[in-house]
Amino acid sequence: MLVKILPLLAVFVLFACEGSDAWYLSHPERKDVPVNGRDISVVPRGKNRWDSFVLNNQGTSILALKKDQIAAIEQVSGCKVTAAEYWHNAGVLQTEVRCPKAGGSK
Repeated sequence: MLVKILPLLAVFVLFACEGSDAWYLSHPERKDVPVNGRDISVVPRGKNRWDSFVLNNQGTSILALKKDQIAAIEQVSGCKVTAAEYWHNAGVLQTEVRCPKAGGSK
């Protein structure tokens, strides 16, 4: 019986882990934003924190990609990115934002 449950438990853990590829791809608040010809996905991660990722970033410099990801986060959040750092791999950018007093971060 335990042998049958372990694979199911493993799948649940992989999909439930915040920050995993599956978590980003299936996030219910994920927004895809076109910036300079590429779709950038933006996901909220708590108060004044947003992440972005690109599924296909081949052939793009990391500096250009980071600039586009920041632009996508600012567009979706309505806030200004104040800190940005790549996490996990070169595709996931974690940021902190500062929002205007009226409105702002979701």
